[in-house]
Amino acid sequence: MKTTKRKNSGTRISKNLILSLFVLAAVASCKKEVPVSPAKPAMESPAGTRDYGAIISSMGFSIENMEDHGDFLLVEEDIMFTKEKLDARADGGATQKTTQASTGLHLDRTPVSNILVYVDPSIPVGGADDWRADLSTAMTHWNNITDCIVNLTITTNSGLADITVRSDANVLANNVQAAAEFPANSSDPGYQIRINLDFNSNATVSSGQKIYNMAHEIGHCIAFRHTNWSGIGESTAFEIAHGCPATDANSIMNGGTALSSWAGFSTYDDLAAKLVYPAWADYVQLGTGNWAGTEAVTSLGSYVYAMNNSRFYQLDPTNGNYTQLGGAVWAGTEAMTSLGSYVYAVNNSRIYRIDPSNGTYTQIGGAVWAGTDAMTTYGGYLYIVENSRFYQVDPSTGTYTQLGGAVWTNSEAMTTLGSYIYIVQNSRLYQVDPATGAYTQQGGAVWTGTEAMSAIGSYLYIIENDMYYKVDPSTGNYTRLGGFVWAGTDGMAPIGTYNYVIENARFYKVNSI
Repeated sequence: MKTTKRKNSGTRISKNLILSLFVLAAVASCKKEVPVSPAKPAMESPAGTRDYGAIISSMGFSIENMEDHGDFLLVEEDIMFTKEKLDARADGGATQKTTQASTGLHLDRTPVSNILVYVDPSIPVGGADDWRADLSTAMTHWNNITDCIVNLTITTNSGLADITVRSDANVLANNVQAAAEFPANSSDPGYQIRINLDFNSNATVSSGQKIYNMAHEIGHCIAFRHTNWSGIGESTAFEIAHGCPATDANSIMNGGTALSSWAGFSTYDDLAAKLVYPAWADYVQLGTGNWAGTEAVTSLGSYVYAMNNSRFYQLDPTNGNYTQLGGAVWAGTEAMTSLGSYVYAVNNSRIYRIDPSNGTYTQIGGAVWAGTDAMTTYGGYLYIVENSRFYQVDPSTGTYTQLGGAVWTNSEAMTTLGSYIYIVQNSRLYQVDPATGAYTQQGGAVWTGTEAMSAIGSYLYIIENDMYYKVDPSTGNYTRLGGFVWAGTDGMAPIGTYNYVIENARFYKVNSI
């Protein structure tokens, strides 16, 4: 980390957590990735064939002041990339974790929850240059972030280390306190932190400054960028919103703050850590069926039902086995739910009652449901949002009553919990009275990009922008469960204490912790 401190700047963006190409951003900062053009001649491998500058630039980092230190390259003052890891990445031996719609780098669950840190003998024992105690304290601060899976432990076995802390061997500039390697893939943290033991011409470094610097460099090792990347002239970076502002003067991940002393993570550091490495919702893929083209999903009894490529399927939630019921007649299905012993589907502007034992069906009412966005059930009735209106529908006759005004344009999901219906519309979650259509917004406008919603117990579950959330229906407060793994979700339905999700052509059982 460099000592020079520059003015911070930035622009607030929307709540969406957007991943840029292979980069995580500053702990409380966020902007969508744009390509960065090389600003100096590219560095190559000894064979003259490897364009390291282009590789690093493609990962979203500025190479304007890139330094070549033999086995590693230094960019943005304190972020390292080893040539070995860059070679592996370019050769396909180490790739980033793909997240379907986005490809942001973050560590997978196993590596981030069990990071072993080794202190190399190049760090003196005792005296002003012994950083061991302060490194341990910095690790403890990361470990103590509640509802965050990051966990670091000291090891005395160098062969087991995920991160090695060593002297910089006089390669860092005089005003750079320390530098850390950024991860090159989702399986391994950045594997080293280098400390400048003669920083500022052997000026005294306090314990608080050491803790601050080690916490900062650990952040780089687990894929966090500088929070103030924009203000200090670095390349564009991914921003973490969901309540985090565009800038945060108190963030420990600000660059140019090597002389700062530890005063704790900022509020937004803490929040961002929980957003990127949250408590996890476990999931398991069921079966090997290809569910690409799924249009709607519901559950009834002990089975999940899916409309997929014009066909109606019954899926076994214990193993993923499936059975087609009836013929290929369901192209254009818009919504599906269950009531009593039947499944109901809106297909080509019509409501159908389907016998889940054999797939036979009966049309209910007229062809009046073109433009249906969502459907659920409550109190023996179907409820449908269609062409911006909310309707109560008699499932035996198809007769219907509009409840409330034409206010439901762009509804994305609907479900029932307790005595209310919940609708996500135009990025907002609403609690709706099924008797009158009266509604109340719950929480903020944070649900843009919602793909599915369900209810289990006393909570709502929403999949939105690749992520799975547990939501308090009385307040709209939410907790993210799991990682960035749900892009391309086609539907979600609950059975017992689990949600069943069809996503990216696969069928999953998801824990609703």
